[in-house]
Amino acid sequence: MLAREGSGGAIIVSKKAALAGASMLFLPCAALAGDGMQFSGTLGGGDTYYDAPNNHVGDWNANGSILFTLDNPGFNLQGNFINNGVSAWANGGDFWSYGGDAFWRDRAGAIGLNFDSHSFSSGTDFDSFGAFGQWYVAPIATLEFKGGWLSQHYDGPYGSVAAVGYPLDSIALTLNADYAKANHLEPELKDIGLTAEWLPLTELPVSIGIGYTRAEVDRLLVSNSDSNRSLDIFSVSFKVYFGAGGYGNTLRDYQRNGPVNYDRAPPALLEFGY
Repeated sequence: MLAREGSGGAIIVSKKAALAGASMLFLPCAALAGDGMQFSGTLGGGDTYYDAPNNHVGDWNANGSILFTLDNPGFNLQGNFINNGVSAWANGGDFWSYGGDAFWRDRAGAIGLNFDSHSFSSGTDFDSFGAFGQWYVAPIATLEFKGGWLSQHYDGPYGSVAAVGYPLDSIALTLNADYAKANHLEPELKDIGLTAEWLPLTELPVSIGIGYTRAEVDRLLVSNSDSNRSLDIFSVSFKVYFGAGGYGNTLRDYQRNGPVNYDRAPPALLEFGY
């Protein structure tokens, strides 16, 4: 019996019924799994702090992705957005990114193409387009790469590599390195960072994350030494997973079956614009 009348006439619902209702909230498209078509997605937010001599940038951000899986193994289409609310000593404003991916995914990994449009409220606009891939080396390890081109204001290449380890099904540790070079005014970015993401409860697909990145930004055509910046970048974040991405309700399953998150230009590019 899933419900009964309480002493005051109220309906008392069992734990099983409540969990079933919650499951329907986070798995609205599970009925599509039988024919291979699925929707899944993420919604997230956080705070990133860029600490450099004579330049301190705070960044409150919100992001999301929606994935339409045509078949698994098979083709996938994904849409992405990011909004950064930036505050800096010199100025501040908003940084918007929106775009999408088209990629193939199977049991060995994923490979695909990405396009994003980026806009600073300060007037710095550019597009990025490139390729990305994931290789599921083992149940506890994934290797990732991405690379492409920054157009318009920056006009130059970017590239990144990463290794993801799963010491537990609920924990992901990511070691990442980025490089980007802009031909316009010739700033150059190099960074390396470590992030940790933890999904505390499989019944509630909300993860929390922390990260640290060490970055070097060299403005090569500017002789002033203050323009060559070493940055410490600290971040905290949360992410909600929904849809049919997590077959086993583990963080690893959500990351390998839901939206890809290693597909776009390096996030530390924010330093280029301010």
